Amino acid sequence: PPTDPVDDEVIVPTFVTPLQLNAIDQRRLIVAGLNAVYESTTRGSTFVGIPFPALDADPTQTGIQREFRGVGSRQNAIAYGGRRDGEVNPNVLYVGSEDELLVRLGMGDPLVLTRSPFPGSTIVDVVLDADDWATAFVIDKHRIYVTPDAGSSWLDITGNLAAVGAGQLRSLEFVRTDDA
Repeated sequence: PPTDPVDDEVIVPTFVTPLQLNAIDQRRLIVAGLNAVYESTTRGSTFVGIPFPALDADPTQTGIQREFRGVGSRQNAIAYGGRRDGEVNPNVLYVGSEDELLVRLGMGDPLVLTRSPFPGSTIVDVVLDADDWATAFVIDKHRIYVTPDAGSSWLDITGNLAAVGAGQLRSLEFVRTDDA
């Protein structure tokens, strides 16, 4: 069962503490500390720890199930809030923790590892398709991956982009264009 390890604890900041405003509701904010991921629905007045899987819940899984590594200790990979089929979902949340991607689809749900493991190395950034939160683009330093189904499957779409920026990818932005 999910646990909430941090409701009464203070956010333990990192050197650069990742923050992410919600794409749907600007009153909502995610803060990733060394000890947990926190959510505010009150413009930062109060924060609540987001449940994540219990330690050793599934011995076939790695990372956060065995030890919460501190999401903020490695990168700023957070995507929060999205749309799908014309409906808004301010509760959807993607968080990169080293080489693993965790997803929460609804309020009160725990963060869970994607159904299919992220195929890359340490996650640098994650962004969602503006019209379909189940489609996420995730990068490590050298590759770009897309999941059309919230992490059930992955496709490497890097192509020749690894040659840009001396082979080091640092950030990602989703921009929809009209094919006129």
